Amino acid sequence: MTRRLSPWNLGASLYMPATRTDITDAIIRNKISGLRSLIICLEDAVSEADIPQALNNLQGILAALTAEKQRAGNQNWPLVFIRPRHPEMGLWLREHCDLSAVDG
Repeated sequence: MTRRLSPWNLGASLYMPATRTDITDAIIRNKISGLRSLIICLEDAVSEADIPQALNNLQGILAALTAEKQRAGNQNWPLVFIRPRHPEMGLWLREHCDLSAVDG
């Protein structure tokens, strides 16, 4: 999380539930033309019963993003944010995930 953020860079943010399996491709391969910011949602877009699956999927997404960022950089990616369900989940993410490939 080192890029300086400007509200002008956000554009229309796309919320994607963390249960989706195509988030990594959407970011790395620019699958959505013109996408400037993407929010991986763990809040209202994910049912309580699906939280374990969403967290597991998010860990895989973050690992893939980190590896790709180290390999090729992230200059052409949209801004990437994570929306935790509650403050405790935010702390868990900070303690258990490599967040270096996300912007906030």
